[in-house]
Amino acid sequence: MLSVDLRRIGPDFQIDGFRLHEKLYDGGMATLWRVTRDGTTMPMAMKIPTFERGDPVSSLVGFEVEQMIMPLLEGPHVPRFISNGAIDKLPYIVMEKIEGHDILSLLDRTPMSLDEMVDLGSAIATALHDLHRQRAVHLDIKPSNIMRRPDGRVVLVDFGLACHEDVPDLLNDHFQVPLGTAPYLAPEQIFGIRNDPRSDLYALGVLLYTLATGERPFGYPKGRFGLRRRLWCQPPPPRWFRPELPTWFQEIVLRLIEVDPNARYQTGGQLALDLELKEAVPLTERAERTGRPGFLEDAKRWYRSWSWMPHRRSGIVDALASAPLILVAVDLSPASRELNLQLERIVRRVLHTEPLARVVCFNAMEATVHQDGQGAYYKRFVELKAWSLRLKLAANRLICIVVPAEDPAEAIIDYAASHHVDHILIGVSASEVSYRPGPVAGRIIDGAPCNVTIVRSGVRPGHSITTVEGTACARLEKPGFPGG
Repeated sequence: MLSVDLRRIGPDFQIDGFRLHEKLYDGGMATLWRVTRDGTTMPMAMKIPTFERGDPVSSLVGFEVEQMIMPLLEGPHVPRFISNGAIDKLPYIVMEKIEGHDILSLLDRTPMSLDEMVDLGSAIATALHDLHRQRAVHLDIKPSNIMRRPDGRVVLVDFGLACHEDVPDLLNDHFQVPLGTAPYLAPEQIFGIRNDPRSDLYALGVLLYTLATGERPFGYPKGRFGLRRRLWCQPPPPRWFRPELPTWFQEIVLRLIEVDPNARYQTGGQLALDLELKEAVPLTERAERTGRPGFLEDAKRWYRSWSWMPHRRSGIVDALASAPLILVAVDLSPASRELNLQLERIVRRVLHTEPLARVVCFNAMEATVHQDGQGAYYKRFVELKAWSLRLKLAANRLICIVVPAEDPAEAIIDYAASHHVDHILIGVSASEVSYRPGPVAGRIIDGAPCNVTIVRSGVRPGHSITTVEGTACARLEKPGFPGG
């Protein structure tokens, strides 16, 4: 029984030092109020659940889940948590009031331009990757739960259906039915799997499909049978509606809404990278689809769907750890040929233990050389490509990047930070074999936002270095990253 009379809630109502002002949002499950508190200048909003007879119990359980999860999240892609209220008094959540709007209005002006979709898709993928790194899955990604700050960064809101590794999954304990918004629900969610980050990427694929075509790929399904249709029904490809869309865009969207999570993008970081590279995206038969599949193909998929069962992961972090993005910094100078052979051996060893990893072969080209024209750049790119082919990776797992840079260390750190790199491997010459390597490697160790492995050809006495296949190799691990 609540100790606060809900009929009193309105403008000028006060609780726990917070004063309510105007109502910002009135939804079926909760209301949102602008609030202030003495001594606090940050714009704030208070979310209060509605308690009406006949409301589903899941809405109340979901609010309790949100109260537990929000204090664990941080960063620019979630509202900053401020306070919450006791369930027996008045349950509420006070959070940062986001200066921006949700993207629901975008559905009124579909189909969107390609540039807008790529920009928005990359921003959402970045936000999802940041959330997943915090050991959480949203599980209700849809336009009304995606806001955009004035600077373009995406903010994810409404964590009532979310799952966090450090919080009991009350929704899973209480309910045996799929929870979420039907058009965006991933196939594995239908089977009760709630800890797979790729479910959020599936929902993003549905959103991009809708923005591109004006149609939802699976309509507005009702009931369990309606939800199961996505296990065998292939929607018309985006280029069936808009032939002018590039094949790489169709490849990305259809990959996101694959039934099997293993066939999708494995992380938001990988997706954001492909949206940036665009024309470099490896194409499969998805990109060439021009119409609906025939009756026989539909029948085969229907038959297989009844025996399909998604693999249950042991935890949220498993998904990210199994598909890291690895940056290999390659020095292409003649003096580094022997070191690059050793670097290749270490990369192969890492890839042997990370079968879903994606590799960025990276070279920071001196700005003075780059200014000599496209010829110098092309020569450097060909050399890097030739080295990368020695790894014998599939095209969709390998990228080569050459960037002009006055400062190689800064270029590597910046790229790693902006592209969600999980692991950097860099070779260091024999002259830089102290515990704190030379200026480039040392600064990368200090500034990298991820794990770093230093591969080098010699070690000074008295320093503890792990030897891998006869190569001196030091791995520096940072919390929150695969292997860290």
